[in-house]
Amino acid sequence: MFLIQLLLGFFVSQYASAEMIYSPTLPQFDGGNGQALGIVQFEKRQIDSRNARADSALASASRLANKTTTTNADRLISSITNYLNVKIARRFANEVLSGDAPRGIISVGNVSIGYVRSDGFLSLEIDDRKSVSIIELHVVQ
Repeated sequence: MFLIQLLLGFFVSQYASAEMIYSPTLPQFDGGNGQALGIVQFEKRQIDSRNARADSALASASRLANKTTTTNADRLISSITNYLNVKIARRFANEVLSGDAPRGIISVGNVSIGYVRSDGFLSLEIDDRKSVSIIELHVVQ
């Protein structure tokens, strides 16, 4: 009897194992395999990296296309303009701070700077046609 149960158990277990159903675990088949998820994430990082390199190349090409050539004459004109701006700014600052002229206005392009000096205070009004800023400074005489 024991032998029959053993043989029967053996045949039943083979039959049951033959009826097992395989379920794929890849993300493509709605599975949850961690290794496959890692592969998908790796592929996404590669695609993102490739897109970033393409964007960088496009930006570089755009910069090169819009690049202007600076000649020695351009540099000279820029240097002279900067020097004159410094001289004008220094002269204006000396005039305002020395007290030689108690009030005045200087305009450069769209910006005008007005100043009034009275009662130990210097009031500057800077108007750039978008906004007006007022600065008041205590001046030691």
